[in-house]
Amino acid sequence: MYKDSLLLILVIISLAYSDADSLYNNRIQCSKTLVSYSAGSYTILEKLNESTMHSDIIIIPRTAKTEACKFNSCKAVFKLRGQDQEDHGSVLDFFDHYLLMDYGTGPEVRLLCIYDITSGKKILDTLYLMPTKRIGKDTVSFWIESADTEFSKCPNKAECDGIGIAIEVEHYYNLKTQKLHKTANWRCSCRE
Repeated sequence: MYKDSLLLILVIISLAYSDADSLYNNRIQCSKTLVSYSAGSYTILEKLNESTMHSDIIIIPRTAKTEACKFNSCKAVFKLRGQDQEDHGSVLDFFDHYLLMDYGTGPEVRLLCIYDITSGKKILDTLYLMPTKRIGKDTVSFWIESADTEFSKCPNKAECDGIGIAIEVEHYYNLKTQKLHKTANWRCSCRE
């Protein structure tokens, strides 16, 4: 009962936050290889290296003198070098002082990494499925493939005939407590 009430409260809180909080509403395409995002008191710059297809990310404090499209790593409070990553990474979201990065080039299971830029540490590294969604000021939801193989409960299993099916469970990650919570919400998806 308590968990159900807590989940209902989280859903209500999430409805109170509009897409205006979305990082992509504050996105500037500076050039073919440089994107700038405004996020609270920070500017996030994502610079693509076309030869490696990896992005370097820097986060700088935003001031009146901050140039949104100038990649100056000297002023960075956080740096993430693309060449140090195993796969192509891109900025997924940013709120408060947490950077969410998506890694992968395929449409299905991908890698989600969350960094605390004040400590400079990675606080979450998990395989996930899109979409991610903000819930309140400090929680993000996403889907994780389940080990459950009871595909008979999937209402859309006929759609997946011949290509495979997976059961996915929604999870919440609280950025402040750094705790991952499994919900009772599940869905079925076709896999190639």
